[in-house]
Amino acid sequence: MTLRNRSAYRRLMDAVVVTPELEERVLEAVARRAERRPVIPAARRRILTACAAAACCVVLVVAQPFYGEPAVTATPPAVVQGGYGSVEYDSPQALAEALSWPLAIPTALPEGYSLLLAQSLPGELAELRWSDGTDTLCYRMAPGSEDISGDYTQYGEISTRAVGTRSVQCRGEGGMIYTAVWTADGYSCSLSASGGLSPAELESILSSIRPIGKGK
Repeated sequence: MTLRNRSAYRRLMDAVVVTPELEERVLEAVARRAERRPVIPAARRRILTACAAAACCVVLVVAQPFYGEPAVTATPPAVVQGGYGSVEYDSPQALAEALSWPLAIPTALPEGYSLLLAQSLPGELAELRWSDGTDTLCYRMAPGSEDISGDYTQYGEISTRAVGTRSVQCRGEGGMIYTAVWTADGYSCSLSASGGLSPAELESILSSIRPIGKGK
């Protein structure tokens, strides 16, 4: 039996249910053929029931190549942000090409950071992550004016800073900024840093944001 058929067999074994009517018909047929002992002992009845179920599975497995994969009912996986429904791309350029709006991203990051993930989330939300092996930067952009950071931590320090023409809300602790959110030209943006950023580092990153041209 091939691996594919073994997998189909296991799924079918889970799905097959021997109803009382089917069991009775099988047992009556066996009794008529044997032409002896009209009442089948309980132990033998259980054995015959198991054999009947196995026979049904064998028939279905043999027929499967001709009728395609059997339908299997399963509980759908829970929807997880950044998981189910997300689409990953191998570069920011590929992500920008897939969006219906112009993506702009930071082009200057702290030393040691490299691209970890570029993906789109439901609702055409673009997300890019960079890591230096210890800390992670997460940048998001989407049409609209809502907070798309996904960071609901209650920080002790919240302030608004002007970075170029942007009015940026900064959230953090101990003088470090962990999440910054802002809007620009009809788009919502956010930048989250797992290890925190100094005000100077944040300003440097945001000042480097440039649009990605399509078709390049």
